[in-house]
Amino acid sequence: MSGRGFSNARQLLETLLDRYERRPETTRLSAEIDIEGFRNVAERDAFDEELASLVGVGGVRLIQKGPRYERVTTAVALSDPAVLYAHLGRTPSSLRVEKALECVRRAPELTPSALAVVDRVAEAWSRGVSHVGLPPGDVTSLEHSLRLADAIRARDGSDQAVMDYRTFSRATVGDTKALERNLRQVRQILPLLHPGVFEDELQIERLLAEVGIVRLPQPLLIAGRMTIAGQTLPAMPYAGIPTETVSQIGLVERPSHLLTIENYASFIRHVREVPIAGGIIIYSGGFPSGPVLEATLSLAAAARAPTFHWGDMDPGGVRIFRHLERALAEVGVDLRPHLMSAELLAERGTAAASGIGAALKGFEDSAVAALAEEIGLTGLIHEQEDLDPISPI
Repeated sequence: MSGRGFSNARQLLETLLDRYERRPETTRLSAEIDIEGFRNVAERDAFDEELASLVGVGGVRLIQKGPRYERVTTAVALSDPAVLYAHLGRTPSSLRVEKALECVRRAPELTPSALAVVDRVAEAWSRGVSHVGLPPGDVTSLEHSLRLADAIRARDGSDQAVMDYRTFSRATVGDTKALERNLRQVRQILPLLHPGVFEDELQIERLLAEVGIVRLPQPLLIAGRMTIAGQTLPAMPYAGIPTETVSQIGLVERPSHLLTIENYASFIRHVREVPIAGGIIIYSGGFPSGPVLEATLSLAAAARAPTFHWGDMDPGGVRIFRHLERALAEVGVDLRPHLMSAELLAERGTAAASGIGAALKGFEDSAVAALAEEIGLTGLIHEQEDLDPISPI
């Protein structure tokens, strides 16, 4: 087969069925013949004989070009898919998908809305495309995502104890890592299963945290002069505070500034390379967990000092900034960007590998409004690790 057509009858017929399954509503499907691709007359004769047998039973029709007495068959058009399925011994994709989904449809807890999701998945998989982030044939992930989404809904508005991702996942589907593997799929399925409940744009981590499902808590990494339960911490580059004790963190004195840093490498470099100068430096760990946010708000409210955040200049980075900005505003603290500006992005940014997509929204009154607009307009991004740390004051 060349780039233009086929010299192998089976490949041509399989391709016609592939195209039909992707677009079953299409009435005109054809595939070109690679006239120069046959190695000898015998190959072409066998090719023509196989197609002629299918023409005779209505499976395909031949497309010919040229003068009346010199017409040449240049392509083959699909007439009756059922004939080709029988000829090739191939099961239609819709039947293969339905067979694969039997176990999901038999689930006793399957609600009408969940059944509708399965129907949409089946339709997409029959065409060979993904749906709600699930690639064709990934039945286990579909089953797990449906069950996880229902279990998340059951916790909404309840007073159940906080549970980590892996314990919740094991208790729900018997697989400790299923939730982490299918976070994106679960987020897309939730509003389909429960319309009107999970339709806002909350990131999945934040949504899960609001129903008491959290990642295993990492220690709060923080640098500066602090006390724990009234005891002054010894001088060290930074300390790791168990999340259970973040409420006991206090200030030795009013700090010169407070800085949160999104990424681990930049935090470590900052506390080791930049004089803290009486400041408090907090590792936010990307989107800050509940304990990290609690400590940040408590210390910033007590300090009443200039407060900054340093993160990636990309959609995720400005959303993290906006989340912190809104939370700090509730305790009367203004958040300022550090090494995050439209000018710096224009100077140091690079084009995103897969594009930014939709314009960033909700930043009109934010301190990073200009940066968010620049990201959306230009598609440029920048990772903070590329910059050397400097003090914000």
